[in-house]
Amino acid sequence: MNIGRPAAADDFGTFALVSSALVFAITAEESLGYTTLSVGGAHVDSYLVFCLFQGLLSAALFAAAPALGTLGASHAAERVSLPLLLAAALAGSSLAMACGWAGADAGVMAGFLLMACVVLAVKMLCLRLMSAMERQWAARSLFCAVLVQPLAAPLFSLGPTATWAVSGVASIAAALLLSRAGRRLSAGMCAPDATRRFAKPFSPSAPVLVGFFIMCTSISYLNPLSLYPHLTAVAFVTVTVLTHLAAALVFGALVFKLPDSSYVLATRGIGTVLIFSFVLLALFGFGAQVPRLSCTFLFSLFEFLSFMVIADVASYSTSGRLRLFSGFYALVRLATAFGILAGMADQALDIGASFSVLGIALAGASVVAALWLLTEQNLDAFFWGEGVRGSMARLRADAQGDSPRAVAQGARGSVEGLIGRRAAEIAAAHGLTAREGEVLALMASGRSSTYIAEQLGISSNTVRKHVSQVYAKCGVHSKQDLLTLVQEGEGATETPAERGGDPV
Repeated sequence: MNIGRPAAADDFGTFALVSSALVFAITAEESLGYTTLSVGGAHVDSYLVFCLFQGLLSAALFAAAPALGTLGASHAAERVSLPLLLAAALAGSSLAMACGWAGADAGVMAGFLLMACVVLAVKMLCLRLMSAMERQWAARSLFCAVLVQPLAAPLFSLGPTATWAVSGVASIAAALLLSRAGRRLSAGMCAPDATRRFAKPFSPSAPVLVGFFIMCTSISYLNPLSLYPHLTAVAFVTVTVLTHLAAALVFGALVFKLPDSSYVLATRGIGTVLIFSFVLLALFGFGAQVPRLSCTFLFSLFEFLSFMVIADVASYSTSGRLRLFSGFYALVRLATAFGILAGMADQALDIGASFSVLGIALAGASVVAALWLLTEQNLDAFFWGEGVRGSMARLRADAQGDSPRAVAQGARGSVEGLIGRRAAEIAAAHGLTAREGEVLALMASGRSSTYIAEQLGISSNTVRKHVSQVYAKCGVHSKQDLLTLVQEGEGATETPAERGGDPV
């Protein structure tokens, strides 16, 4: 049984399909966003409606996810009805363009909201396919997409009619490519999780969610939405391309050079740049170009990294994909809307200086988020689950003889010795290779992939493949399940299903 990311995702054809789909999906979203800003006239309030609508829609999907199930890995686009998705993209784009020519604002808004639904669905399907790919290939797909996508920036300066057309065409192209990539991926998955419905509560680390919301709100507050309408076409394209490319290069360096510690490092880096941007804002004022360019770069980098993070979390989680992705978008969009509202409040006050009570409050909240909420310990709990700490604590109690089980078994060895013995029992019972047994023992000891790679002299990518095989042979779906298996000791020869665990 193959659990996790399938080997079929490693071929170049799937990589090309997913990369192309991501290019079109990002283009569809950005063209829709830039249309709401109406280059040549400031309409930040339309972008606020866009964020609020997608945020509330995502929140509704999050609440309904247990009843709806999860986004399937096989034929992903068909699960949301590919014909319906294509028809909605065509109808929304055509309605907005036709009503725009006729001057019917209500029709434009209806088409705009319909396209917002389409863009949200397409981005969620992109996330689902990325979570089904092997991590390095998923990172390569996203990196290539964000590197190529800025080439579409000149289209956004042609006016609302052209960008509505771009949004519709890009959405249709992305949906078709996603359908093809979904079929290709499903062919290599022996046991995809498409049949598993949401079973466990989705309860990631609360401090990380609060910190993420604060950071997203602050970045949105600093992101100069009003900058774009006042730029010439050439300046607009130049700013967009350069900031996107710079963010893409930094994203690639983080994801490829530091594959396992990149999220902690990236979070610290974004927090540092965010606080630095507030300093620039205080020094130069909100109308200065320096803080605006810094914030535009930061906004793009934050978007790329958060997209990769949620795909990575979904690939090793037992929670339903729909709930994960809808929760992610609800958080991002509502935080973005909150930041836009804060920026609009500042502009309405028109205090005529760089001083802002809202700015100081958000700057202080960002410092708290960076130093106290988004810590390495909290991020580790977010990725692996709070239960990891509980399992490790129980293992320590067993090793020290502080639990009834330890007394009954006479366990008095060290933590490492007890974990090693139990890992060896599991390896023998489930037919793990010697290398997979070593990986299992180190994982059960709470070691990171980077540490395991250095300890065994192999690459991080190889470690992840061994982890996938360990999961498959042991019949588990996450690090938490594996720790539970080790912690149970005598139940190691049984799979989670045989012990009455959650169905796959």
